[in-house]
Amino acid sequence: MTATLGDRYRLEEPIGHGGMASVWRATDTVLSRDVAVKRLHRRLCDDPQLAARFQREASVVARLTHPAVVKLLDRGEDADGAYLVFELVDGEDLKARITRDGKLPPAEAAAVCAQIARGLHHAHSQGVVHRDISARNILLTGDGHAKLADFGVARADEGAAGLTGTGAMVGTSEYLAPEQAQGGDVDGRADVYALGVVLYECLTGELPFTGAGPLAVAIRHLSEPVPDPRSIAPAVPEPLGVAVLTATAKDPDRRYPDAGRLAEVLEAVALGRDPTMTLPLPAEEATGEIRVGRRRGRLLAAGAAVVGVAAAGAALVLTGVVGGDGPSRGSA
Repeated sequence: MTATLGDRYRLEEPIGHGGMASVWRATDTVLSRDVAVKRLHRRLCDDPQLAARFQREASVVARLTHPAVVKLLDRGEDADGAYLVFELVDGEDLKARITRDGKLPPAEAAAVCAQIARGLHHAHSQGVVHRDISARNILLTGDGHAKLADFGVARADEGAAGLTGTGAMVGTSEYLAPEQAQGGDVDGRADVYALGVVLYECLTGELPFTGAGPLAVAIRHLSEPVPDPRSIAPAVPEPLGVAVLTATAKDPDRRYPDAGRLAEVLEAVALGRDPTMTLPLPAEEATGEIRVGRRRGRLLAAGAAVVGVAAAGAALVLTGVVGGDGPSRGSA
């Protein structure tokens, strides 16, 4: 593999590896900064569908400019295939944090999810639906911010039906909105549902649904209501329990109308305010800048997610983040 890409990015060490892509910590020799280089595996470069999905990620992320969304810096291609260059996030993913420490304090859970909701609201305003919100795709930086990563299966206004196939379920089974599990068209309210599941996980330290495989979990999202987190963690404040139940309503029309409204509720809780009396927040409080506290961690590449395909008789595209310690335990 080329040691320097585009006569600029010197590959230093691998920090992520999966079925579709690998991620390297690299040095931008022009600007003298650390970056994350994500590149499609060489063996997949001849697959037009996967190559198109990989390139599409760059097109989608390039239109987003928000502090709670990882930043795409560059893109390119060489003899070994296509690559994307992202900011390098100094921290850990939310899943790793929960796995290590268990549930988050309620105010911190609200702050993390509020920032991501703001990032989602921005993405939705640009016509982008993420479709794979999960704790693994949320990065916690060392200076107390949360960032949304991996837009590899996102859908934008211009459409991407050919990239996933008709009737395909796209996303991570543990977080799938019912309409997404059915393989139908989705809008931003599917992301709101998935973020509600993330909030539940933050508050309880566990997922609402598990099963023998991804299809079994998806069926539970279709048929069972997400439990009130207070049934698992009684100390969860009532407004956060209500936020989870509202965000994860089976009927999209009964959820928050958009991610911005969810963000307002969570920001109010994080700031010790009554969320039933939410008013427009000052600009500095409405930009994803609510800090979540410095946490120990390791370097993570923004956008380090990889894609695999599950069997079980369904066209299911699953994603997961791979870190420096090897592949995470996924549902595939």
